[in-house]
Amino acid sequence: MTEGDAGGRPVPQGPVQRRLLRLLEEGFPGLGFSTSIATRSTLGSCTVILRPVAGEADLEEIAAWLGEQKSVERVSPKKAHLHVRVGTDALRAWFCEGWEEALAAPGPQLPPVIVTVPREGSPCSLDLSRKAVVARSVAALLERQGHVVEMATSADEHVWLCAGSASNGTDASRIDVAEVDVRRDKLRARHGGIVTREDLRADIREDAFAREGRERSDQFADALISYLMTQAPRERRLDIGDQKVGQKLAELDEILIARVVAREKIEAEGGGAPEVSAEGDTIARDLIEQVEAAPDIIARAARSLDPAPVNRLLRSLGTQMRAAADLPAGDPLWRPSVEALETAMRLVAPDADQPSPEAAEGIRTLDLLHGKQTL
Repeated sequence: MTEGDAGGRPVPQGPVQRRLLRLLEEGFPGLGFSTSIATRSTLGSCTVILRPVAGEADLEEIAAWLGEQKSVERVSPKKAHLHVRVGTDALRAWFCEGWEEALAAPGPQLPPVIVTVPREGSPCSLDLSRKAVVARSVAALLERQGHVVEMATSADEHVWLCAGSASNGTDASRIDVAEVDVRRDKLRARHGGIVTREDLRADIREDAFAREGRERSDQFADALISYLMTQAPRERRLDIGDQKVGQKLAELDEILIARVVAREKIEAEGGGAPEVSAEGDTIARDLIEQVEAAPDIIARAARSLDPAPVNRLLRSLGTQMRAAADLPAGDPLWRPSVEALETAMRLVAPDADQPSPEAAEGIRTLDLLHGKQTL
């Protein structure tokens, strides 16, 4: 029982959805269901949308049966589907156990493909830089899904996806990537009206946007350029400027800080899952919802050959992990959260290393009890 996309291909679910489908198989063997995570529901965060595939399925019967299960807290029938809220204790167990199962399961083996990258010179235009970034992200997305991917450079200005290997590549399709527009502001003025990738990298290294005299690593500069270039759908023109780059620089710092704090939480001794409370319930459910949605988002990004959804996922994961600072050290939710964050980083900001020294200093003044920070 799996959900499919518009082409009928299976869409990978997160561990909670897989466990719910397994439960339904016990009560309704042979009856197909699709699942997804509700973006909004009166039942709260991490609510699963359940849709019977068979048109003759009795929603009232399914809702009544689910309502009798100890793991299910509430069921809300809709016109053609159900909203299902799993109790927080069961949600935690399903999520953490299912995540470990997914790591141990062998991945699919899909046909080989070739992704061509336009040959980059120096200086390199931002238009060409964006195409190269998108090409590398697409290759990483396809590899993540199980394809054997070969990267090839080309004098062609476009990005191409070819089925097959380097020796027999066929069925080439063009991956369109729109241009980059630089606003008429300080970024453009600093470089005489034309900004190259090298100009942008130098500005990031010197932190010209915050103007506080910080020095950034080459790895951070390359990661930020990748993060910038994947923020919008690839077929939409990308508009950047001094303020936008500064905003994205701060976002990437926050993501890196979230990773550092979470890694410390994994390694520290702690008491495990917190006591159930209204606040703790919401924090845990919000974090699980973000990580639960990651496999589906990454798979859909690979199918659309567009890393923009993963860029948004990375940003939301970082935000939610910082908001979850009340979760104690040793909580089993930290490890899958870090793994999901780092997977997204490898797909859209693969060169990210560490936050700046000034931002890292904020980790030591982080109030872990209340989730406050002084950066």
